[in-house]
Amino acid sequence: MTCRPSRRVMIVDDDRAICRSLARILRSYGHQVETASDGLTAVALADTFRPHLTILDVRMPGIDGIETYRRIREQNPGVDGILMSAYPGDVAGPVTWMSKPLDVGALIGRLDDVRDEE
Repeated sequence: MTCRPSRRVMIVDDDRAICRSLARILRSYGHQVETASDGLTAVALADTFRPHLTILDVRMPGIDGIETYRRIREQNPGVDGILMSAYPGDVAGPVTWMSKPLDVGALIGRLDDVRDEE
C-alpha cells in the first residue's frame, strides 16, 4: 500500500519515544513531520506548519488531545485528526480513533484518505 507523498503530519504525545518512532516511520514514507509534547505547543506549531493530519494522544497534561484537536481545527478547518489512547472509551465523536499501540499499517493506509488543502 502506498500513500501520497508530502503530507504534513503533526504528532502530539507527551511520550517523546512515541513521537520519535512515529516521526521516523512517517518520514520514511516521504511525509513532512513535526512533533509536540503538549497541546499548547501543538496549537502554536499548527499555525505555521498547517498540517494535513494531526495524530494526538488523548491523555496529556495541560489540555488533552481532544481540546488540542478542537483548537487546531479552529485555525485549520480542513485538518484531519486521529486520536489515540491506550484506554477504551476515551474517544467519541467524528474523528478517527486508534488504540495504542498503533497499528502502523493502518496509520499509513489512513494517510491515503487525508484530503488535500482546499
